[in-house]
Amino acid sequence: MSTIDEVDEVLEILGDEEQAVSRRRAHLHARIDFLHSGGYAHVDVAPELTRLQELERDLSDRRRQLHADIEAARRERVRRRDTAA
Repeated sequence: MSTIDEVDEVLEILGDEEQAVSRRRAHLHARIDFLHSGGYAHVDVAPELTRLQELERDLSDRRRQLHADIEAARRERVRRRDTAA
């Protein structure tokens, strides 16, 4: 990241990825809630529920990392604007 424009570009990419991960995570939450509420009651949902919960944890970890990366890029953008002024 050598210019403010490049930092802005990185922020846009990270923001897009964060939104995609958040949408996927919300969808997983809906599926997990459905299974918890007795969806597919005639089928053993435990393996699918476990798989979805593990995937949700992975997505949550990725989302937390993206938030940290976004915050770091924002701090870098402020630092560069301050030094450019």
